[in-house]
Amino acid sequence: GSVRRTKLVLSKNFRLDGAPDPKLAFGNGKYVRGTIFAKLRRIRGRQEYIVPKRLNPAKFSQVWLWCERYNVPLGVANIR
Repeated sequence: GSVRRTKLVLSKNFRLDGAPDPKLAFGNGKYVRGTIFAKLRRIRGRQEYIVPKRLNPAKFSQVWLWCERYNVPLGVANIR
């Protein structure tokens, strides 16, 4: 059978002013430790990321941009 994969898509108007160590992660009202799944490739524009099988996006309400180096939030968006 076919393997189902979940993709996170950042829209063409996505923009981050800049940060030293931006990563993509999940959260529910706050960042959930252990959910980082990708390093942000670019600070602007449309991008696609495959969510690893170990993470089920249905269990989370938000996608977080997280600075792993300084352990601080850079941005958050609700999953729709």
